[in-house]
Amino acid sequence: MQWHELLGAVLIDFFDGSPYVVETEVDLSLRKQYLDIVVIRKKEGDFQRLLPDGFTPLANHNLISFKSHQDTFDSWTVQELTGIVDNLISMYRKEDTSMATTLEELNQKLLNEALEKASVKDLLKRLTVAQRLEGLPTEEIEAFLRSLKQDRPQENP
Repeated sequence: MQWHELLGAVLIDFFDGSPYVVETEVDLSLRKQYLDIVVIRKKEGDFQRLLPDGFTPLANHNLISFKSHQDTFDSWTVQELTGIVDNLISMYRKEDTSMATTLEELNQKLLNEALEKASVKDLLKRLTVAQRLEGLPTEEIEAFLRSLKQDRPQENP
């Protein structure tokens, strides 16, 4: 048994009894093209278990592709996954009319779902100070920093 088959078996058991169904080795194209694992919401309801790292937030269609430690996640892999997502949209759109019809729409829906579920505090935690300040006018930042220096009590030598 290969490692992705084993993980698929574990995930089938993990999602059993939930609104999600796990499918493995899903053929998504006219020519043979397999995605390691797909986790799909098939019923209404909330998932009640603690999810493994990297699985939150669950979308209606979750694609899982594995690379060994010897493989790189490069632009070719991204292009391959983009093709898989295109095929997935075509395949599942027939049964889920609320599903996105284009990659751009899918990306926007995923971003909106993630932003709706995340608090501002959680979103800010993920940003560096530079990212938080990015886009702010430089003059305002400099004025703010000057005001902080002026408000500090002077140290006696």
